[in-house]
Amino acid sequence: MAFDILEWNGDDLRNKPYLFRKKALKQFIRGLETLRGLKHIRYVEHSESPRQLFEDLIERGGEGIILKRLDSSYSEDYRSHNWLKVKLEQKAVCEVAGYTEGNNSRSKSFGALVLMQNGKYVGKVGGGFSDHELEEITAHLKGCPIIPKPFQIDAETKESVYFPYTAVKTKMKVLIRYHKRTENNVFRFPSFLKIVPSFFGVKT
Repeated sequence: MAFDILEWNGDDLRNKPYLFRKKALKQFIRGLETLRGLKHIRYVEHSESPRQLFEDLIERGGEGIILKRLDSSYSEDYRSHNWLKVKLEQKAVCEVAGYTEGNNSRSKSFGALVLMQNGKYVGKVGGGFSDHELEEITAHLKGCPIIPKPFQIDAETKESVYFPYTAVKTKMKVLIRYHKRTENNVFRFPSFLKIVPSFFGVKT
């Protein structure tokens, strides 16, 4: 999937406007279509209607869009404000099935919370916690009874799951945000938001 071109026939195009580079890229790709073995290279179309593009993205279940100024040059080695990443975020309430061990700065707490919905594994979340939340949740988890693992986790099949974690009996539920789910209903890029308020009177 080709979306930009930086050089063509020895000419440096990085300081040319983005729209100029896109037109050059399209012409370049057309010139490759007759060459054997390059039929899988596809030109990425762009839209000048970002709102409609984002609405289409939501319908398709995509992860996000990149907004680019049409007159912007190509910036290297730093993040330019001419390109903005807009991610589609969703939220979900999950039950906590257990936790993985923490290490380094998290050695005294946990690495990630293992999540489930309706008794099925949906991922694990290890980011988004404040220091206070880490302490509070760790204290609760360490006081919970350890139980047999409700599921095993296999990194390849994602159907039966296996990785080292401690399963505990708890009624804790958490609110997370994520970008989308995999084909096996596992969250992609989940981040912790808060403990569900109804859980043991926690104020959020």
